Formats: sequence, structure tokens, C-alpha cells
Amino acid sequence: MDEVTLKTFILTLSANAADSDLKFLPARNYQGFPENNIGRDIDLLLWTRDIARWKIVLEKTCVQLKLSLRQGVRRFYGHEMYIGGIAGRISELEIDLELNLNWRGIDFLDVDQVINRALHLSGDIWIPHPADECVISFCMSYLHGGFVKEKYLPSMSEQARNDKDEVFRLMSHIFGKKIAEKIVVSLIEKDIHEISTKATKYRIRVLFRGFLRHPLTFIYTFIAGYYLDFKARTRSAKA
Repeated sequence: MDEVTLKTFILTLSANAADSDLKFLPARNYQGFPENNIGRDIDLLLWTRDIARWKIVLEKTCVQLKLSLRQGVRRFYGHEMYIGGIAGRISELEIDLELNLNWRGIDFLDVDQVINRALHLSGDIWIPHPADECVISFCMSYLHGGFVKEKYLPSMSEQARNDKDEVFRLMSHIFGKKIAEKIVVSLIEKDIHEISTKATKYRIRVLFRGFLRHPLTFIYTFIAGYYLDFKARTRSAKA
């Protein structure tokens, strides 16, 4: 059998997913698909109810293409899967099956919404609505790390400019209207100095808002997230 390229893997996986009524929906970094992956891994968004079916689809694809499949750790956001044997790759390809878009007990975006209004890219590949992608790209680095990832700034700026009202609506749900307005303007103007220097303050505000709105859910997911991440780090250290 010829070497399996990333293109062959993505097209086969997305076709098998479609045959099982699943959407191959990367959260971001899809711009080079199916030939190239501009990110370190592939983050796929899916419903929790579909996790078992996705694992079956991955196993089926790897058997078809004679690739290795290894399950990594389970984290709060989802499950890590590793694919070995793809041509041109030194290491395994990590596939993250993402069940939620959550930070410290707060769902900053509804995965159901993202899946339901995803847009068709080509073949069996889907992509997030531009406003959803803007929020995902921003929050994944800003909330989790306290910074704005500059390599995503051009695309976030374009998405915020083209769909300003929707990006503002989504950001308002997370940060509140006043901070959301500053964020959207900063993205459009590509001037992130102020929101970068105030990242800690704005993140604390998000935590406070999340606790006030859903205190019991916040406490449960906060603890569960830390517990699962601790177990993941422990398993990784032992590996």
C-alpha cells in the first residue's frame, strides 16, 4: 500500500464520519485542509452523545489505511487520540475530540450552537460560523493563557469586522457588554495592547460572572475540570 498522506487520512476520516451522520468539524486551523494542517493537532467539535461513534469511525479509518491508533488521556474538554504512520510526520498526529468549550467551569461557547450552524467547506468537511470561530480563537488563548495569539489576529480581525454584531453578542455573554465592546474594537483595529494588559482583570470578571449566574454548575465543573486535568498530567508524567 502507498504511503498515507495527511490528505488521504482527512478525506477518508471525514467521509467515514459523514457515512455515520457525523460532522467532521475542526474548531480552527482548517485553512490548509486537506493537504496541510497549520496547527499542531486537529481539534474536532462534537456532541457528547457521539463520542463512542467517533472512536469507532477513527478505528475504522485507521484499519482501512493501516495506521496506528492510540487513545491518550481524557481531559475535561474531551478525549485525546493519536494517529501514527501518516507520511511526512515525525510524530503521531493528535486528534482532540472536543466535547465542550469550557474554561474554569464556564462554557464560553455552546458546542451545540457551533455544530448546528456550521458551514460546509468542501467534500465532507465543515467549519464553524465565522463569529463562532472568532470567539473560539480568542478565548482559547485569552482565557486559558491570558494572551492574544497574534497568528490568529488577522483572521479574528476580519471575522469581527464582517460580523461585528454577532461577535459582540457572543463576547457579551462571556465578558459583559462593556468589556466585550473593548475586545471587539481591539480586534477590528488590530490593537490588542489594552486588552492584553488587562487580561488578568478581565478573566477574573469572567469567573465572577460565571459564578453568579450558575453557582452550582460553576463549582462542579471547576472541580471536575481540575480533577481530570490533574489525572491527565499524572498519567503523562508516568508515561
